[in-house]
Amino acid sequence: MPVRWVGIIGLVIVFAHNLLQLVPTFTNTAARLGWALLFRTDFFPISPSFALLVGYPIIPWLGIMLVGFACGALIERPVNERKPILLRIGLGALFLFVLLRFLNIYGDPAPWSAQKDQVFTILSFINVTKYPPSLLYTLVTIGPMLLFLSAIDGTSNGFTRWLTVYGKVPMFYYILHWYLVHISMLVMSFLQGYTWADIPSGPLNFGRPEGAGISLGGVYAVWLGLVILLYPACKWYGQYKAEHPEIGWLRYI
Repeated sequence: MPVRWVGIIGLVIVFAHNLLQLVPTFTNTAARLGWALLFRTDFFPISPSFALLVGYPIIPWLGIMLVGFACGALIERPVNERKPILLRIGLGALFLFVLLRFLNIYGDPAPWSAQKDQVFTILSFINVTKYPPSLLYTLVTIGPMLLFLSAIDGTSNGFTRWLTVYGKVPMFYYILHWYLVHISMLVMSFLQGYTWADIPSGPLNFGRPEGAGISLGGVYAVWLGLVILLYPACKWYGQYKAEHPEIGWLRYI
């Protein structure tokens, strides 16, 4: 299929899939599961200790992937040509986000509302839906990313080379960080005096004992520490991928 049509189909999905939130929930479990796998996040309890969560329905994320694939043709252009295009698209995405969010009619299943003060009203305004990714979520995340890319595109320094290490192996980083975050949470709980007997279990329970935790500043410190900790592994794996192009499945991790 021509790249142009791949991009058009992706844009149609990104801009139109929120119309499907108007479809009422199915009462038949099989139909509800099929719809969830394609279009909507849903939760299916099976027993007190086991459940099925559809967190990443296929079609909304496919739209973003198709648009990203089509953008490959843009990235192949000379840097002096693509930088202003990236800038215009990024600004356009943010403008459209503000316009649609202000109208509060379409683009996200959770409308914003005035809160107790200005700060919480702003938080309500930017509190958009990721599961599945709404149109407004896509605009407000992809827009700044394109602006950032436009600003640093073609720049080679220590910071950009550092970012590139992670950018070459995003799925590898994601898989490792998921387990490291969970292990860090368990270590934190044990250091705070909790035992295995205090660790809760069950569907949608990540095992944090009630009362365990650290400050918001501590959370950011743990996040940054894990990013730095994973740098050597990401760098090694990126080099391994580059040295073994014959192993096709490595491209997906």
